[in-house]
Amino acid sequence: MLSDIGFNSVNLDYYPDDFAALKGKLEDDVLHNVALIVFIGGTGIYYRDITTEAVQSIIKKEIQGFGEEFRRRSYKQIGGKGLLSRAIAGITNKSVIVALPGSLNAAVTGIELLSEMIAHTLQLLRKEK
Repeated sequence: MLSDIGFNSVNLDYYPDDFAALKGKLEDDVLHNVALIVFIGGTGIYYRDITTEAVQSIIKKEIQGFGEEFRRRSYKQIGGKGLLSRAIAGITNKSVIVALPGSLNAAVTGIELLSEMIAHTLQLLRKEK
């Protein structure tokens, strides 16, 4: 799906539910100006779900509407369980960082939502000051 919205280079890595490992990966990707960083999984309310906290520790500006709209769409699809998601998106430097739930349906919903806003978001981040 990421290729379909214009990302020709996609790197897939697996990380444990470990705050330091996730934060370290984010810091490295931001340092290397990775345009889009997407985490799938770890955004629920279970005690091991810490992806949202790792993303929050790095982002400079949260794109609040992303999480709100993701939960709205999830609620329409699966009812009240969709409100338990802590999906998040934000920016740091020239990187867009997104964290989505781990279910296939939720990941598809999140990438569809991302596809609606990513081109404009990256265009704004690439503008000179």
